[in-house]
Amino acid sequence: MVRIVIGIIIIAVCALILSSVIMMTGYEFNTDRGWQRMPSAVSAIGGFPTLALIFVGGWVMGRQYWQQACGWALLGVTVFCLMALGGMSWSLNSPEAAAMMEAMSAEQGVPMPETRIAWTTPLVLLTVLAVTGIALVLAGHRRTVASGERPDPDVRPVVVTAYAVFIIVTSVLGLLGTVWNFYINPMGMREYLADYSSVPAAILWLQSGLVILAQVVFAVFLLKRRNWARWGMVALLLLGMLVAFFTMGHNSWLLPCLAWLGFTVACLFIPSRVNAWFRGGRGEVAA
Repeated sequence: MVRIVIGIIIIAVCALILSSVIMMTGYEFNTDRGWQRMPSAVSAIGGFPTLALIFVGGWVMGRQYWQQACGWALLGVTVFCLMALGGMSWSLNSPEAAAMMEAMSAEQGVPMPETRIAWTTPLVLLTVLAVTGIALVLAGHRRTVASGERPDPDVRPVVVTAYAVFIIVTSVLGLLGTVWNFYINPMGMREYLADYSSVPAAILWLQSGLVILAQVVFAVFLLKRRNWARWGMVALLLLGMLVAFFTMGHNSWLLPCLAWLGFTVACLFIPSRVNAWFRGGRGEVAA
């Protein structure tokens, strides 16, 4: 189990980095020399080693899991990037984003560059990742069926472990990002919220911290086989979306949040083995 957790952490961190690199390939800004983007060499330097490390994480998990783990990781990167790029495009084209850029230009005393999302390169990369991910998942499934292996119903499904560890890792990173955006970055959320949210920044910082703490608590109890923890995770996501609807100045967060909600349901409620494992936990009545 230690190897599985270490492998999942490697895959989760590398998947986040790979997602960022792919998204940056579609981010363009207008300069005196026309529309510019991150150089292809920089993307390759950041992307290929990170992709290789995802497979290293699968190898650490073991031969039994590497195909499924790497395949689902690539599919997760694909879905996350599509939703994040859609949210970014929506945000960049919104009146609120234009007003914020004008305000930042006035505050800094220099014009802020015009930005946009160019979809061609990210879509090509994500198509390759999606096809590779599907091939790996199908290969792993065929291998499991051919081996005739029957999983122990009392052994935690790997998808639950992967989801919970991913939540813990990203929550720690999210807490660091929250501190950066609110108190260190001079052009971060504190200034943005002062103009576009009626709720004080300190209250929103406290809200973000409590949500991150709740995510970690639910993730820990997911690992401990508590059925209420998966329902709590979904309720937390719905509550967060409801609060954001009334406090944020735009709706660019909606598509990524809906995508993550669907991913959470797919991981914790749809697989029959996951449902059977949670119903057999302590304090739960088996079906």
